Parts: sequence; C-alpha cells; structure tokens
Amino acid sequence: MTRPLPSLFAVVPAGRAWHLLNDEVGVGWVIVGKLFAHKRPRLIPVYDNVVRCAIGKPEAGSVWTSLDQLLQDPEIVGRLDRLDGLAGLPAEVSPLWVLDVVLWMRHRGDHRLRGCGGLR
Repeated sequence: MTRPLPSLFAVVPAGRAWHLLNDEVGVGWVIVGKLFAHKRPRLIPVYDNVVRCAIGKPEAGSVWTSLDQLLQDPEIVGRLDRLDGLAGLPAEVSPLWVLDVVLWMRHRGDHRLRGCGGLR
C-alpha cells in the first residue's frame, strides 16, 4: 500500500502564504484565492464558492493539486485550447484560466437556483 504524498498545497510557498493569510491574518479563503489568482493567473486558479460547488471539495490534497491533475488530461487541454482559439484570447490567458472561466460560467446559474453557499 502506498502512503499518500503530502499535499503540494501545504509545502509550496503559495500554499504556506495562503494558510498564513487565511488562518493567521483572517482574510477569507475566497479573497485570498482571488488575490493569488490575480497575481499568478498562469499558476493559481480562482477558487470561489461557485467553482468549489461546481467541482466539489477535493477529497485529498488541495484544489490546486486536483486542477493540476485535471490539466494533465490531453482531451481536456485540447478542449480548452479550442475554446481559447475560438475566443481569440491573448497569449497570457492560460488553460487554467480558461478552465476557471468555463467552470464559473457553466455553474453560476445553477448555483443561484440551487441556493448554494455562494453568490449571496
């Protein structure tokens, strides 16, 4: 039986900074996530109530690790590249950013209708 690896989120500098701001300073997790995503859009996704509701809370590790694994799937990356091309997005828009926008746009209407925890 293999032992689970430590969460990447817990050991990378961004993960440590996220925990510091969220746990120690008291900045809410959505605000910390959006701040980090704005600062490093090719590396860190926006993870808010709508996206968390759309993809679910990761069972193990972090959402960063889960999305990284998702972006290893050539079919998903190909679909994101096609959307990027159709939209004519600038080069600085990463597949991660496209995925985040797709998830948010796809789920926000259902999110409101279902009375999920976000968009209050």
